[in-house]
Amino acid sequence: GTVYAEPVGRYGIEQSVFLNDWHNVRFYGRHAEFVRSPRGIAQGVYLAFERTRDLVADFFMVRGAFQWRDSQVWFAPGIRTLDVQRATFSDIGIYNVAGDFALIRDGSVDVTLENFQMEVAGRQGIAITNADNTIVRDGFLKWVRRSCIDLEPYIWSRYVRGTRIERVIGETFTNYFVAGRGASDLYMADCVGI
Repeated sequence: GTVYAEPVGRYGIEQSVFLNDWHNVRFYGRHAEFVRSPRGIAQGVYLAFERTRDLVADFFMVRGAFQWRDSQVWFAPGIRTLDVQRATFSDIGIYNVAGDFALIRDGSVDVTLENFQMEVAGRQGIAITNADNTIVRDGFLKWVRRSCIDLEPYIWSRYVRGTRIERVIGETFTNYFVAGRGASDLYMADCVGI
């Protein structure tokens, strides 16, 4: 089935929006914007996809209130996947989040992020932890407090395998374009870190 957002709609998020246990679904944003409510908590995930299979999520934006000059950083990713398989996020924008732009983790397999623009993150740009076959392509990352793309298994029992990064531009980041300690089977092509 297909879930439609209102065309160019604006949705306030006070804490987190969980989209759990979806199967064979298209989440068609229709250029909608999901915005952190002024009364919202800074620590909440914006859009969390958990235990989801065969998902296409496209044409939407996530916007927080975090500014590059802010000193307080929270673990609040714009998009988080947890145990997601065969998902594509395309034509999306993520702006002013206090955490990572996107966090792909905990058993996620075959997740693709493509045709994206992401600006102002308080932590990593795209963090991939405990995931297989993640594709990151055709995107732009700017004003990232740490690394543009972070491949981090974190502990010995986790892994990051089969990651492909293609045609991605990273601009104004603090640490590395790609931090890949402990990742295996990494493929990169036509990427630029400025």
